[in-house]
Amino acid sequence: MRMRLESAAVTRIETYFNDTKISSATGFFYQFGDEVSLVTNWHVLSGRNAITTSCIHPHAAIPNRISFNINIYDKEEHTIDFRHEEHFISSAENDLWESHKGYDSDTGEHRIVDIAMIRMSRILPDFDDIRGKIISIPSLMILNRDLTESSPAIPRVGSDVFILGYPRGIPIQGALPIWKRGSVASEPLFNALDNSPVILIDAITREGMSGAPVLYFGEEVSAVDGTPAWVEAGKPWLIGIYAGREGSTGAEIEMTLGRAWKRQLLDDMFFY
Repeated sequence: MRMRLESAAVTRIETYFNDTKISSATGFFYQFGDEVSLVTNWHVLSGRNAITTSCIHPHAAIPNRISFNINIYDKEEHTIDFRHEEHFISSAENDLWESHKGYDSDTGEHRIVDIAMIRMSRILPDFDDIRGKIISIPSLMILNRDLTESSPAIPRVGSDVFILGYPRGIPIQGALPIWKRGSVASEPLFNALDNSPVILIDAITREGMSGAPVLYFGEEVSAVDGTPAWVEAGKPWLIGIYAGREGSTGAEIEMTLGRAWKRQLLDDMFFY
């Protein structure tokens, strides 16, 4: 039995202000075209609650440095090279991480999309050499019948999904994530809550899973316009980025519901 490569595409993230640790969260590597990016939540890298925008840290510390792990696969040797990375991501001049432009709620209020990413091409000196070797989750797409348009695959409500992350910062078997099973609790073709572009996931999770990928491995999906489709079972269809407890309201947490920000939002960020 082999290890699932999706496990190696996920990393624990630790954020710091200089040498002071702020938080532990989850991130994952995502390949979109020629880019490979580390993806997590906006509230992880900003240090602010995405709903209230208030500082999460009790002393209002804002992250300027992160650590994470990256796994590089050698196809010829069939080996995985584990690398630990630490980088400053913010300075007085600019931030190395990117965010979404946001969305408008039902009341017309402009709100934050709780997704952030760091392009590896911006921080890894040897990125061009290892670009095709970084273990990452692919940006799989489905095509319409006349092959003119592509779309992310969306599972049906009630489908089983997996959230890969580090509850309370705990890894298993070294640096590998825990796979938490959940189910799609809202109709994915529609926005949940107050027009938020999220899918609600019914799952029992803990702090530390912010930024985790939500993956679907089934066959029955639809395009974003509702057109039904069937895909090969077992492929890792990324359906969203889990916001965790810091990215949800108290009522949602009480009902064991979490927000997964739709994958299309992440894809849009590569065109800014």
